[in-house]
Amino acid sequence: MNARTFIIFSIVPLAVGLWVSQTISGQINANAQQAMYADLIDQVIACCDAKSTLRSSRSEKLRQAAAIACLKSAYLKNYREQIIEEMVIRHIRPSRARVQAVGSVNNYV
Repeated sequence: MNARTFIIFSIVPLAVGLWVSQTISGQINANAQQAMYADLIDQVIACCDAKSTLRSSRSEKLRQAAAIACLKSAYLKNYREQIIEEMVIRHIRPSRARVQAVGSVNNYV
């Protein structure tokens, strides 16, 4: 066996093995990211639902904040799966602030 044949038979399987392992780890990372995004969205929904209890407050500002929280919660509940898909596609770093920005008041106006 000459050197060229030895290199081909040793490097090709190594390259294929690396490619397969990266593909599998990428799928695992995507699933982990989706779970993290889902958890973050659930946390934001819970906070919005808690804030929406202020609808009957005597303060006008608190009632407005409660109304916005209701809209944000409804938006995140309705579009939860699409939001997760877009965040994975765009490789957005998992962050509660980024999830909150998705449901910002600008989306409703």
